Amino acid sequence: MRSAMKVIPTDGMKRDESSRARAMQSIAWPAFLADALRGSSRRHEDLRRRCMHKASKRSIHDLRIETRRQLALVALAGEVCGAPTDKICRSLERCMHDTTKLRDARVQLDQVEAMFPEHPELRAFRRRSRKWIDCHRADIERKLGRRKKKLSKHARSLAAVVRVPSEGRQAGLTVVHVLRAAFVDARKLSLLAHQSGEQLHRARLALKRLRYRAEALRGVVPGVTVAWTKKLHRMQGAMGDIHDLAILARRLAEYMEQRPHEGRRLRGVQIIIANREQRLLRAFQSRLPLPPTQLRRILVAL
Repeated sequence: MRSAMKVIPTDGMKRDESSRARAMQSIAWPAFLADALRGSSRRHEDLRRRCMHKASKRSIHDLRIETRRQLALVALAGEVCGAPTDKICRSLERCMHDTTKLRDARVQLDQVEAMFPEHPELRAFRRRSRKWIDCHRADIERKLGRRKKKLSKHARSLAAVVRVPSEGRQAGLTVVHVLRAAFVDARKLSLLAHQSGEQLHRARLALKRLRYRAEALRGVVPGVTVAWTKKLHRMQGAMGDIHDLAILARRLAEYMEQRPHEGRRLRGVQIIIANREQRLLRAFQSRLPLPPTQLRRILVAL
């Protein structure tokens, strides 16, 4: 992978890189980031209202995706414009934390429902999973309502701050540096993902940071293509399937510990889940998809 990132420039390539560098420098990065942040903040606010009205599976999924997109934009704004981002990052991370339990409970119930026809011994565990969802739904609606004003205020103040002009060349270099750092981090952690569930989780988070930053820059940074971000999405999905099975296995083990009388009936299901997780882990391709050639040249040369 390291050798693939090395490019020996020819005269023609140097001219191409010079034109790409000028294109990156000509972008009004503060204005671009301010507009992107305002649009993301509006979408985020609408999605929060939907979740407060009804925390459905779809609304939670959409809110979490937009939260990650906004975190990626906030990180770029902080690096490019030197804007203070601590408060809005904490608010967005709390939003992610508030929705995690409900998201995990819904995924868990979907997995149990798929297994139930062949394993009716999961009936009581399925009933408990539904109760967890009802409990977490009420909790999330309350928390999102309590924090909505603070989050909107932070987003508006950051969008105003990043309108301060920054020097074109330095801003372009900073954007590429942020994207390159995210790529290097995701590549390094993905190669360690097979070692443990914790390493897989860290690699998945790094891959998400790379993907959402790349998507935020698609259309303005040459070489950030839809095809490449889709490859990152597929890899993220494969990691997510393994992670979701690990969560289901942990929840089932906790349930069996609380109800020892059901342990014998559910042990077979526990083994099936563990075997499925191991199969997915063995089939998982840990090598990060290479960026398109045009983007690789920018990452190493700009």
